[in-house]
Amino acid sequence: MILSVPIHLFEHEMYHQTYTLHSTYQHTQNYCHGKELVALHDKSRIPSPMGIILLYDAWAFERLKAVLRTVRVEEHAITINDVRVLKTDVRLSRHDLKQTICSHRPLGEGERKVLQGAIEDEIRCAGLRQLPELERRADLLGTALARKQGVADAIKALIGFGEGLTPSGDDIVCGLLAGLLYTGAMELFEIAGATVLSIIDDEKVTSRVSCSFLRFGSKGLFIETLVTLYERLSAHESIGELVQIIGGLGHRSGTDYLMGIQLGLQLGGSDR
Repeated sequence: MILSVPIHLFEHEMYHQTYTLHSTYQHTQNYCHGKELVALHDKSRIPSPMGIILLYDAWAFERLKAVLRTVRVEEHAITINDVRVLKTDVRLSRHDLKQTICSHRPLGEGERKVLQGAIEDEIRCAGLRQLPELERRADLLGTALARKQGVADAIKALIGFGEGLTPSGDDIVCGLLAGLLYTGAMELFEIAGATVLSIIDDEKVTSRVSCSFLRFGSKGLFIETLVTLYERLSAHESIGELVQIIGGLGHRSGTDYLMGIQLGLQLGGSDR
């Protein structure tokens, strides 16, 4: 029934809860317990830090959603409704970019340039209309972090800004956190992450799903593609396909996410 589960859901007791149905979207059902949220996806989705991917295609998952009501996470198993699946029977997806980089090394200058070039190519190919106000707010955040002044106001101006389940400003902030980690700019990452957590403590500032992504990102947990991207860059392997996967997320979420990574790479590189 289950294809993959984020490994941190098993590893950390804080996620060991029973989650009840919160919301339903195409390819996705979200379940919550307090401020924590997990999601069930069909097998077409990429692994996210809250995403449990099922062994069903989109058509079968649409039919199944009508009967799904609870998800229980334990140390060694996950139970969906009354079907219990052991940890040993699923693929464990990896999302801890912070720990991965701390255990190895930040990207070198050459590797950062390769990533920046791939991001620029993907954003250009996407051909989406640039949003001047979004770029202005992102620039203000870059300036605030570089000076380490006015960071809270700059992040507040982005979180919740834009349309969609994960607004553009939120996607940029998430990408920024990842970009800072890639460069090893841990002080800037901690400043930005702590500020994000304090802002989204009031969950009315943005959507529940976006709050969850921001909360995970502030801990260093991101979509698994970002961990694989780091590993390929470190091994000097091709990354074009992975950057395209990220850029293709949602209507424009992916390109906004890449803009945030680009900003984080620039800030983190100069900080070092």
